[in-house]
Amino acid sequence: MIRILISLFLLACAGRVMAQAVGCTQATVTGTYAVASQFMRPGPESTSLWVPGASLAIVSIAGDGAISGKSYSSMGGEISESETSGAIKVGGSCTATVDWGQRVIAASVIFDEGKELRSILESTGPLGSAVVSATWKRISSAPATVEPNQCAPNAIIGTYDYRSSGFVMTAVPGTSQTQPIPVAILGLGTANEDGTAFATATASIGGRMMPLSFNSAGNIAIKPDCTATMTWNLSSQGNPVGQSQHFAVVLDGGSEIWGIQIQNALGQPILLDKWARISALPIQAN
Repeated sequence: MIRILISLFLLACAGRVMAQAVGCTQATVTGTYAVASQFMRPGPESTSLWVPGASLAIVSIAGDGAISGKSYSSMGGEISESETSGAIKVGGSCTATVDWGQRVIAASVIFDEGKELRSILESTGPLGSAVVSATWKRISSAPATVEPNQCAPNAIIGTYDYRSSGFVMTAVPGTSQTQPIPVAILGLGTANEDGTAFATATASIGGRMMPLSFNSAGNIAIKPDCTATMTWNLSSQGNPVGQSQHFAVVLDGGSEIWGIQIQNALGQPILLDKWARISALPIQAN
């Protein structure tokens, strides 16, 4: 019975890939994408610890497959901004290979006519024994551009489900070393017509639950390239916690917002955010 079920599962997957293969060409992936990645790489040789990382990029894919863009990354809590380049080649069955140079190569699968890709590194080059996975989401079907009204100033008005996951690097008591503490955050937020925003959430920090309130420090302004920098004042049960700052990309006219934290009051962040709009109407602050 188990063999029969496995066979049926494999046939279903094969059928899906064959269905996707129709129309999957190099042109399928031409456009502008947001790329969110999470990774782990070995720590110093003297330790057995793995160091977590995350990145968020906007990349342009030209008609010949050339990739160019910029990204924010956090490796072990060290934040950096950099230019990125590579090349993507579409193969059969809606698969693709992404060559980032220096023997860093990813295997990818194309979904929904190029609206989304998922990839995993199969050759890590100078990254060593790193484990890296990424999700790509198309912003525009044209390279280095955005759709009309994609990033209008009022694109993010509404009520959002908010999720964040990853790690914060915090000091080990009695030493100068830091270690990654796992973090998951779930909440509900709203963005108002005047550019302000607020959210309430519950954070699990190394298994310790903590209520959080977020209030935007100033107005949130969306740039023409669909990016924004969001700064939040954090509090817990009325007590100030500090500030967090996020680099964000607006998707689908504001129906989704992807972000990476570049500052966090709880420690050095390695956190990716996702906001999903559940209503076009803002909720009222308490």
